[in-house]
Amino acid sequence: ATLERIIRDGHSAAEVVRRIRALFKEAAPVKALVDINQLVAEVLRVLSDELRDNGITAETDLEAHRPMVGADHVQIQQTLINLVHNAMEAMGGLMDRPKSIVLTSRRQGEELIIQVRDHGVGIKDSALVFEPFFTTKESGMGMGLSICRSIVEAHGGRIWATANEDVGTTFSFTLPLASERSA
Repeated sequence: ATLERIIRDGHSAAEVVRRIRALFKEAAPVKALVDINQLVAEVLRVLSDELRDNGITAETDLEAHRPMVGADHVQIQQTLINLVHNAMEAMGGLMDRPKSIVLTSRRQGEELIIQVRDHGVGIKDSALVFEPFFTTKESGMGMGLSICRSIVEAHGGRIWATANEDVGTTFSFTLPLASERSA
């Protein structure tokens, strides 16, 4: 079972690299109907050990009616993984409050808004974090959020960050909902 998981993860990593390379070559995303709630559940399963090891609880508040979008499953999954990783890192050294991440999805008109909210240290400049090579981490390359922005924009959406009223940051992005005809 462990070898099968290693092989599966190796194929998954190769597919992520292939799709990100295609993104930089400005190839169109490989779109199919994707249930965002199911994708959020997959991401939380993939990261469950890391969340547990860091003492972080993950909660969801997802749109009740299967929100389908036309998207490249791997690219949107990678976007969510990166946002959750960033949220985990933002809470890395905290000892004075519970560490939690909340992932939400909700319809707004013809779009679906997906949010990752953390209770971490927050960010100073919410626009600058999406610029290539900008990082606040000692070992960061400053490419993660820039790649997220490229992926979301290639899907016809937008991405932004806002400071929470209490503590931490919420990263939000939109994707166009799939039309009834394509569902």
